[in-house]
Amino acid sequence: MSGNICVVGSLNVDLVATAPRIPVKGETILANSFAVRFGGKGANQAVACRKLGVQTSLLAKIGNDYYGRQAMEVLNGYSLDTTMITKTELAPTGLALIVVEVESGENIITVVSGANALFSPEDILLNKGAILCSSVCLLQLEIPLETVRKTIEIAKQNHVKIILNPAPFQFLDDEILGGVDILVPNLLELGSLISLHIPDGDEWDSNDQNEMAVVLDLVEKLERKFPNLALVITLGKRGCMVCPPLRENSHLETFLVEPYLSTHQVVDTTGAGDCFCGALAVGLLEYDNILEAVRFANIAAGISVTMQGTQESYPTREQVRNLLKDTQVARVRKPNHFHEMK
Repeated sequence: MSGNICVVGSLNVDLVATAPRIPVKGETILANSFAVRFGGKGANQAVACRKLGVQTSLLAKIGNDYYGRQAMEVLNGYSLDTTMITKTELAPTGLALIVVEVESGENIITVVSGANALFSPEDILLNKGAILCSSVCLLQLEIPLETVRKTIEIAKQNHVKIILNPAPFQFLDDEILGGVDILVPNLLELGSLISLHIPDGDEWDSNDQNEMAVVLDLVEKLERKFPNLALVITLGKRGCMVCPPLRENSHLETFLVEPYLSTHQVVDTTGAGDCFCGALAVGLLEYDNILEAVRFANIAAGISVTMQGTQESYPTREQVRNLLKDTQVARVRKPNHFHEMK
């Protein structure tokens, strides 16, 4: 495998409480435990790439404070290139307040942007060398949209593949979408993107032909407008849906990639989506095939949810590749009802 990855995004400190259940509005409950961990979608995705064996640079912004110094120490422990993480005196390091439900591992998260909100296009221009020497640039939306736009502009001009995870969702204009190679939304983000309410979780039935037909019709319109864009739609415990670019096909093709269901119990889903995105970038470098890359990513994310924590739960390349050899793990399939709808 050759090539480097550049991740441009957020860096946060995670204040994590585990509780018997997630409280409802106005309710106070007692937590089982508390921990301080380190995250942010950008930092998480960078750690996932590095633990999977790829040289990875992180461009981010932190406050000149205790949490920022602690975060840098943790990231350096993973042998990430952190030389392009800038500091500001104008805001504290970003914080994420997280509650994890013990039994299910599900979570709720509130993010305080802090220094992430001051991560500017000027910071990107000062450190664009990391983008220029990478094969893949990985982005999310916990930083200002203009910073995302500048990163895409630089990467596109230099033929660097761009993966965008549109979370938390912000409106994306044609200039941004036209510069992205692979978009990785979940169902809620996809619904916002195509202006359609799609229930998340178990409410949405991917085997409902009428419901799926409406979704795929709008996805096809999006891909016809941006024929170089591939969509990888994450479906949580149901795996993900892959729509390769239309430039390669006369009509929309859709594949389902099954999740990796470990024999171990789901303990904590925090950061699993970030693990998936980082592993997808690594898989693209290793296999140059989007379906095999998604299998790789599904397995990595499936391993991560069986352990407490975020970055510390991410697997190594060897762990993922050992499972990838089994063709019955994270299988790629094309359900009959997709054919029937075309």
